[in-house]
Amino acid sequence: MIATTENKDIIFIYHTMKKASCILLTILFLQTANSQKITEANVTSVPLYVTSTFTISCELFEKSFAELKKTIEIQSGNFDSLNLCLNSSKFVIRNRIDVRGKIVINFDHKKIRKICFDEFGIFVEGTKYFENKRLWKFLLRHSLVEK
Repeated sequence: MIATTENKDIIFIYHTMKKASCILLTILFLQTANSQKITEANVTSVPLYVTSTFTISCELFEKSFAELKKTIEIQSGNFDSLNLCLNSSKFVIRNRIDVRGKIVINFDHKKIRKICFDEFGIFVEGTKYFENKRLWKFLLRHSLVEK
């Protein structure tokens, strides 16, 4: 077979497509491997209008509002929506919030996320503070938080 310019172009295109396919498959595999499936989720909160004499931290939330708090389980049909909401956060500079609720999310592989929130829709997870309008709307829309 005589190597012509046309044959070289075809071979080049073939190898390029083969490499691109391998890269795409690797990306898809990594996304699937890293995505975590929610197995259980609930929201514990007090009515947003409740006041306190001092700022309530995430750690003190359950103890501080023992009599007032209520827990609502998020239905499994809403897990995909919840997962999408979790990925649309905008970090904010804060050093504390006055907590009025806590979201606890259990994932397969035994990972647990605990996210606290205030009456204005500012969230904290560990030491990271963030706004998440999508998550806030999700909580309000599903009546998981009492206004």
